[in-house]
Amino acid sequence: MPELSAYKCTIKLRTPVDTPFESDILWGCMIWALKYFYGEKKVEETIAEYSKNPPLILSDGFPHDHLPKPLYDIKSEKLEKLYTTCNNINPDRIIKIFKNIINRTLLPYNLVKTILKEPDKLLSTIKNCLECYICPLSLLPVKKIKKYELIDVIKKTCTVKNCFLLTGNSQRECKKITTSLPSLYDFKRQKGELWDIYLLSLWEKELILEILTFIGHNGYGKNTTYGKGAFSIEYLNMLDFKERIDTYSGEENGFMTLSSSYIPVPGEIEDVIDSRYKLLIKIGKLGGHWTSTENFFKYPLAMCRAGSIFPASPGTKSFWGQILKGVHPEHEKIVQYGLAFPMWGNFFEKR
Repeated sequence: MPELSAYKCTIKLRTPVDTPFESDILWGCMIWALKYFYGEKKVEETIAEYSKNPPLILSDGFPHDHLPKPLYDIKSEKLEKLYTTCNNINPDRIIKIFKNIINRTLLPYNLVKTILKEPDKLLSTIKNCLECYICPLSLLPVKKIKKYELIDVIKKTCTVKNCFLLTGNSQRECKKITTSLPSLYDFKRQKGELWDIYLLSLWEKELILEILTFIGHNGYGKNTTYGKGAFSIEYLNMLDFKERIDTYSGEENGFMTLSSSYIPVPGEIEDVIDSRYKLLIKIGKLGGHWTSTENFFKYPLAMCRAGSIFPASPGTKSFWGQILKGVHPEHEKIVQYGLAFPMWGNFFEKR
């Protein structure tokens, strides 16, 4: 079975984008582009390949250098222990920091990579935020914030006594720094933003670049006739073994999906009870020239969102999820993309 090559594509939004960068929508756009370039027969051959060896697996699009936060449990005893070590901070502020970090859907790329190997790293990150070694807002080490603002402002502001998230005081001084930082809440798919998409594919790099460039030029998602959805390719890099995010050592006990379109095959998940997931109920729309048909909605489907984690043994399957057929009442050829983009880690107690 041919090995899938891994790519990271960073796009720059040339206009606002109204449609989320979800993997099934991205996949549909790429399949339609493939049809326009190479014909319907090529599309049928490509979809048929998914029964044995998927030629293309996609992640969602994420703000540049960010990934979803894994949905694993943090035991209450560990939180209580951390809480008791913070004697000099207002208890309400401690709880606010806890919620601020634990409830996030995205985290910096390097932090997620570390959490996959050491789940308790998130707790130590919270502790470092409470001690102001890490900015509670950006989750960047304070020493690295110096490149965004003047050092004297940093020295004055980034302390336990002055951090507005820790004290509840005025955030005017802190804004001198944080307005220059890539806050997760600032990503609204607006012009100028950078977004990352990860791909596993048998396709040549030139074909991937051709298709993504076509989509970016013609517009992605809805309201393209009003100028929305345009983007350019900043770079498309093939990742070596050390750079890939889908690799595993064999010691991992589960995976996190980077795709919000994961539809598990019955019996595929080892332990549904231990799994941690959020569902996305989607009523998909037809694309391409089928958008003008009278019934352009697919059947409702339940999918697992990016960040969901599942117990699994690495190497037992070549791919997770499925291409689902029978998703439209009239058109038999229409399928639904439902594959996971796995990112392996130690999410569960030793099993």
